[in-house]
Amino acid sequence: MAPARFAFGPFLLDTSQGVLFEHGQPVSMGGKALKLLETLLAARGQVVAKSTLMDAAWPDTTVEESNLTVQIAALRTQLRGSSDSEEWIATFPRVGYRFVGKFTVDEHETPAAGAMVEPVAEERRGRNWPVLAGAGLLLALVLIVAGWLQPWRQGMEAASVERMALPLPDKPSIVVLPFINISNDPGQDFFADGITEDLITELSKVAGLFVIARNTSFSYKGKPIRTAQVAEELGVRYLLEGSVQRAGDQVRINAQLIDALAGGQVWADRFDGSLADVFALQDKVANTTADALAVRLTPSQEAAIDRKETTVPAAYDQFLRGWEHYRQTTPVDYAKAVPFFEEAIKLDPDYYRSYAALALVYITSSNRQWTRNLGISEVEAHARAQHYLKIAQKQPSALTHQVAGAIYLRRGMATDSIAEFKRAIDLDPSDSWSYAFASLALSVASRPDDAMRYINAAMRLDPHPPALFLTYLGYAQFNQGQFAAAAASFERATTLNPNDHYAFLALGAAYGYLGRKQDAASAVARHDALVVQQGGVPACVEQVAYVNYCYCGAEWRTVSDRISKGLRLAGVPESLWSGEFVEKNRLTAQEIRSLIFGHRVHGRSFFDGRERAGLLTKDGVATLSGDWVLPSQESVPGTSHFKKDDLCITIDMAIYCGAVVRNPGGKAAWENEFIWREFTFSRVE
Repeated sequence: MAPARFAFGPFLLDTSQGVLFEHGQPVSMGGKALKLLETLLAARGQVVAKSTLMDAAWPDTTVEESNLTVQIAALRTQLRGSSDSEEWIATFPRVGYRFVGKFTVDEHETPAAGAMVEPVAEERRGRNWPVLAGAGLLLALVLIVAGWLQPWRQGMEAASVERMALPLPDKPSIVVLPFINISNDPGQDFFADGITEDLITELSKVAGLFVIARNTSFSYKGKPIRTAQVAEELGVRYLLEGSVQRAGDQVRINAQLIDALAGGQVWADRFDGSLADVFALQDKVANTTADALAVRLTPSQEAAIDRKETTVPAAYDQFLRGWEHYRQTTPVDYAKAVPFFEEAIKLDPDYYRSYAALALVYITSSNRQWTRNLGISEVEAHARAQHYLKIAQKQPSALTHQVAGAIYLRRGMATDSIAEFKRAIDLDPSDSWSYAFASLALSVASRPDDAMRYINAAMRLDPHPPALFLTYLGYAQFNQGQFAAAAASFERATTLNPNDHYAFLALGAAYGYLGRKQDAASAVARHDALVVQQGGVPACVEQVAYVNYCYCGAEWRTVSDRISKGLRLAGVPESLWSGEFVEKNRLTAQEIRSLIFGHRVHGRSFFDGRERAGLLTKDGVATLSGDWVLPSQESVPGTSHFKKDDLCITIDMAIYCGAVVRNPGGKAAWENEFIWREFTFSRVE
């Protein structure tokens, strides 16, 4: 950087002389403080990473970050000497510092392209810098007034074992907090998140560590934190935090390991490399952490950490973009994730993690009836999951075993499913989802006590669990006959995810056993509203039992019978094809003629999105297609007649009869205004 003169307030920094002037008089200041001030001013109002400042003040020397903290505090004090109301340097916690005052500069050279600093939007500066500056002032006062003799502690509050919400594990325990994106492009958040998640996965491969799962880790993203508070909330001793900066093909990872019980830093370092080296950079962070915690890696663990998933940076980039959508666990985001995973495979046909991710999207969408957003049927989604899993198994991972377990569970093979989830746990002991899935499979196998152990293990790894974990906890409690506890778990699940119709139906069944009929009716009504909005029909005991038997096989019968009884107690109708529901919503033969005859009708299956269509002429000739006929038939003609108010259609030698009923809440846009037998439809013309 060329010599320059920076003027701000009563000060003038002349870098050619290496002197700071105040009101024209030289200020006595150490060389390191001067270098820090020069680096901050040269950044032109951008955030400067801690590692960059440390390199400037202590070139070719490894020092503790606490030295930087002390120097910044002293610099702030000196600059405030004659202007107490002015704060010149703002702190960005866990990232770096920024010069926030107005200044002029007399020089012509600009900072080098790709410099590892972060531009900050005007709105963000205006909103945050007074708070951050105030935090910096407080830290400076603590450091200077307290006069600590242990600078390595950095002024952190030490966590207390007595205040921990969960017991401290008997081995080193750690949470990897979301690394902050300090790149020039805010759109690189997905990359920083991917680095964080990969570090969690790498550390979880070390058998001697207890690693908090990603869901809980990411619950702290974007929030101000106190290390002691985080450690006490999660019941861990260590915190790994840092930042990620990407400039073109260059990547910088700044990381520090904090001992919350000691209230200080164990180590801090910077890891630089190209995008092609990103896995090696992650390995260095993971290995440095393991070494600092005195955890000895076995050869197999070292091999697992060193294994490279892809050598194509662009493929990794596409995978992370897809994984960002997958983590949202919504039908829409699952559909958005697919093209990114497919592009990753195009770029690197040997990127087996992408195949496993695709398989997981398809099997989960099939199991959760989310395939409409994918534009395929449930059967096709299941077939694609099997196809991609077969390829992914060339490089087995915890993810491939999760997919295999989900496929077995969908087939009702609970024992095989449990075995797959246990293999996933062996490969990645800190992935809470494997424990949660195992719990579900154990519930299916009518082993509620074992299911409780696994879901409790999942929630210890994930103290801020996703809604689905609470649903699985509720299943285990329900199957133990603990209906009050199950209801409480389902209530928490529906609060976290008010769009999960499965949890509302289970809640209704639990309320049924508790005799809370009004609450049960409300829960079932919410379930019905959600399902109808997706093109389905209200719940009935007969349908729920059928789905459960088909989904889980004979092993689930005991559990399914218990659910059916709870739904009866909750007031759920036995069937939608007979009884009070039909009598209340039935159309007469005359109404059916007016609605259907001489018109086209269309509908879709709630479970797999398959289409159905029909045309009934005015004289009763019917032509049906879609899932109204056999898969091998494109369309089938038949004749229609009425048996009292039931519509009957004869196709070949078979006669299909049933009431046509209104579907409460159904709409033409959802193609489910009416139900004939179990099929929903609306008139289209």
